[in-house]
Formats: sequence, structure tokens, C-alpha cells
Amino acid sequence: MSLFNFYPGPSKIYPQVGTIYQEAIASGVFEYNHRSPQFAKLFDFTLAQLRNKLAIPADYDICFVSSATESWQVILQSFVKHNSFHLYNGAFGEKWKSVALSLGLQSTGFDFGCETEIDVDALRLPGNTELIAVTQNETSNGTAISNATLKQLRQKYNDELIAVDATSSMAGVILDWENADIWFSSVQKCFGLSAGMCVMITSPKAVDRAKQINNQQYYNSFVSMLKNSEKSQTTHTPAIPQIYLLGKVLEQQQDIVKVDQMITDRARLFYTFCKQLSGLQVYVKNKAALSSTVICLSGDESIITLLKEKALSENILLGSGYGDLKKNTVRIANFPAIPDEDFKTLKNFLTNFDK
Repeated sequence: MSLFNFYPGPSKIYPQVGTIYQEAIASGVFEYNHRSPQFAKLFDFTLAQLRNKLAIPADYDICFVSSATESWQVILQSFVKHNSFHLYNGAFGEKWKSVALSLGLQSTGFDFGCETEIDVDALRLPGNTELIAVTQNETSNGTAISNATLKQLRQKYNDELIAVDATSSMAGVILDWENADIWFSSVQKCFGLSAGMCVMITSPKAVDRAKQINNQQYYNSFVSMLKNSEKSQTTHTPAIPQIYLLGKVLEQQQDIVKVDQMITDRARLFYTFCKQLSGLQVYVKNKAALSSTVICLSGDESIITLLKEKALSENILLGSGYGDLKKNTVRIANFPAIPDEDFKTLKNFLTNFDK
């Protein structure tokens, strides 16, 4: 029996991944070293697919790193000298600030709460802020920051760099790239691949800032990453299968406008469905703050425990709650690789569980 995987990362992979992987093995593409012309060709191919399918501006650079967690560190080391400011409403955004403090930066933050949107007009940053760090889709509680809010933030703070953690939304919903200078996402969520790589996208302004700071104390400094990327290479031997699979899978996908429509429609229908459940409810009540790609349901601890156990007995994998929400929530991925049929199975399960 196949697994109905709704875990919010690593999550379900696209069904064609296995076939593409086997074809790659047969062709020998995984055996070329990362300084070879063959690797440069597949590197360029994958970048072209990213630009094409996600509508990434031509003047934004793209690099590959190992994970979103590494991206937190690379960004703080390469784009910030002293101070970053962190806007967050959940565990992952707060962790990013903690990484800044552990690196010795004099960083501050603002927890705007999961039931509210960021009041950009009322927001005040410390005068020495160099970079604003934003978690666009907070995987821990099922919230998201809209493109409209990010646009307001960009218009108010055009001098500071804006870095966006889009780990649970990139390749699933439309992102307005011009609203920020640095974007990043791991591939094990909306990209529909297994874990092991992250995509980082940077604006010309971010590139200029990194070159000015020129912090090369670390092997994976952004300046080094960029120099290699410009040669269609990486600083270190990368996850070549992931780069190859990313390009080939994207080649077969619809563009982001169509994917976004599918994801947002399915989220809307699922949120409406959840209103009929008596023992479970959507954790966040403010509709404007809800994520389309990660849905968080809450209930009594005993109900949540039983729900996960019964789901697993029917081969349905739900995401456990995270951090302070671990015992009284479940998280449900609404990623593009998950077919509509799987959601029908999940709805049937939840309907019967509720009786």
C-alpha cells in the first residue's frame, strides 16, 4: 500500500523522480565531476528551468547550498556586518534570529503574532539595521506573509536588504521576487524532491552588498559561491543528483501561475472542509494570515495523539506539531507533488474520524 504523505517536509516526491533517476544513472551523468563541462551543462539547464518555470528575473543570481538552515548562516555571515532585524511569528523565524545571535551579531527581532499581519506602517527598525529577515511561510503554525505586505515592506525600507525564507512556499505559490533581495528554499517541499539541497536567489543589490562586505572567512561565503556559480560551478562537490533532478522535474511541470492556482484553490476548499470537523479546527483564525501550502489543525492533546495513530494505521502520514505546538496540532502539507486523489483520501479519513 502506498503512503499518503502529508508531512510538511521532507514530503511527497513527484512520481517521475524514480524514472528520471534511473535514466540519469544509465547515462552516467552523476559520474562527471563538478568542474567538468558536462556538469556545467546540467547546472545551466537547471538554472534555466528555475528562471522559466518560477519567473525569476534575469538579473537575479541563483546559487545552490545544502539546506535552508545553511542559508540562514550564509546570509548572516555574507550580507551583515553587525545588525539584522528579524520579523517572525513562529519557531522557524525565531530560530533564524537565534542563529544571528550565536554568530555574535547584535540582532533584534519582533514577534508579530500568528493571528495578525505585519503592520508595516507602525513598524520601526533600529537605525543600524542592515538586513530584514522574514519567514514568508511559517511551517510551524501554518501562516504566511502576503506579497502585498512584502511589497509594503520593500517600499518603506528600500535601503536595507530584505531576506526571505520561502522554504515551504517557493515553487508552490507566486512570489514577487522584486519585493526582496534574497530568497531561499529547500527542495524537499514544494519542489517535490528528497531533502539535501537549497536554492538561493539574490538581487543585484544583494550581490553588490556582499561584494562590499567581502567576508571570505568561511568556505561557503556568498562571494565564493557567486564566483563559482558564474562559472556554472559550486564551491564544493554538490548534490549532483539533486541539481539534475530539480531541472528535469521542473521541465515537466506547469509554470508557477498554474501551480499557484491549483494550490490556492485546493487550500481554500480544504479550509472550508475543515469547518465541518468538530474535534479539530484550523489553528489560526485570521484568514488573511493563513498559508496555502502548510495547513495547521489543532485539538485536544488526546485527540491529536489518536488522530496521528489512526492515520498512520491507514498509511496516512500527518505532520506532527512543532515546538510549543507539538502536542496539540498536526500539520498538513499542500504541496504540488501531492495529487488531488490523496486529498480525497485524507478528507474521507478525517470525516470518519470525526464521527
